[in-house]
Amino acid sequence: MTSTLELARQAVAAQDQLQLSDSDIALVLDEAGALLRANRLLWQGGSLDISILTADEGGPSISMEYRVDISAQEAARMNWSLAEALVDKNLYKAGLHIGFLGTALEERLAA
Repeated sequence: MTSTLELARQAVAAQDQLQLSDSDIALVLDEAGALLRANRLLWQGGSLDISILTADEGGPSISMEYRVDISAQEAARMNWSLAEALVDKNLYKAGLHIGFLGTALEERLAA
């Protein structure tokens, strides 16, 4: 398991390699937050799930996911909506992925 400090180091290195500013990342996170608000959803846990791929692992890449109490299908729809909004607003950044992970069980939603 990667320590928090090592994850931070990898994130900074990936951000530099991808030539992403803090502002670039903030604008993408703002779009994700707007989509959560539009759907009246809150994410679970106190932080995002963050994964970093280094150059040795096929990166650089930064991935952040919000865990949300929705179905996988609804999370996929939200991911698609976010991708469209980022492209429409010229905010898409190669190597940066922000998305939603649906954690609700399908059976619970059907009840």
